[in-house]
Amino acid sequence: MKRQEIIAFYVDNDYDFVLTQNETRMPAFRLQILLAKAGVLKIQDKINYGTKAQKLGGLAEQRFHELVPKAIDANKLFKKNYPGYDFVVGNLTIDVKFSSIYSRKNTEYEYWGVKTSGCQDCLVVFLERNAGDEMNDPYILFIPMSFIDEGQRNIHISRNGVWLKEFAVDPDELARIIDDYAELKGSGDIA
Repeated sequence: MKRQEIIAFYVDNDYDFVLTQNETRMPAFRLQILLAKAGVLKIQDKINYGTKAQKLGGLAEQRFHELVPKAIDANKLFKKNYPGYDFVVGNLTIDVKFSSIYSRKNTEYEYWGVKTSGCQDCLVVFLERNAGDEMNDPYILFIPMSFIDEGQRNIHISRNGVWLKEFAVDPDELARIIDDYAELKGSGDIA
């Protein structure tokens, strides 16, 4: 099978990694690379077969879906990857991100970094609280794109900065906040 045929087989067979691997006889790591590059690797496959970064991103998407169960997985909705966002609530598009914490050499300064394409309505960002915590009790940020400068692709978040102070949300509030924001977008009160 050619690359596009393998990708189509995976998508057409309800994102079944094991079936696709058996059908193509491709080593798991090569199939994982192909599907990840195509952007169609489903959340559970990211967790089970992905790199550490893909696993953590998949865990963030899974946690988001647990917190906001009415959110629709955009990849499943469109049967193909749309790299601009991961979920839809109403007509609100949401990109879910995860960032490990980083520290500058020879300093105590800690920060997180997030990349965005800018073609979603908002970001929900899961931040590793302390080095090594990964998805254990992360900070959660809800950031509407209207607060991000147009053209800005990288967001630098520090412990004492505005992003963490102004956009952190309680996990129990996330679904309500997203519902409220989706309602505002649906009524035309926000773009």
